[in-house]
Amino acid sequence: MEKGYYVSFANCGLPYYIGGVIKDRNALFVSKPETIDIKYHVDVRINSEVIAINPEKKSVTVKINKTYELTYDKLLISTGSTPIHPQLEGFERENVLTLWNLSDTRSYL
Repeated sequence: MEKGYYVSFANCGLPYYIGGVIKDRNALFVSKPETIDIKYHVDVRINSEVIAINPEKKSVTVKINKTYELTYDKLLISTGSTPIHPQLEGFERENVLTLWNLSDTRSYL
């Protein structure tokens, strides 16, 4: 389950994209859910948030527009991350931004 829309993109390419070295945003995408399923037999679902895990039933509760229960064979928990906002003077200024994901690139373009 991926809460966001993108499952695999080149984070290291983000500065090159906003700097104009990489012209085509699509060049940043590494894999799509369909590709991961075909290659690794992993069911990846985007825009899906896991709000509960029931290990006894081997199921997760998933929220999209509605809530549903999904059973699993194996469960891998990868919680992701968020950018660190250091307590530095000036960090709160409007022109100081983080570059963490594809959505952040809109702030620079």
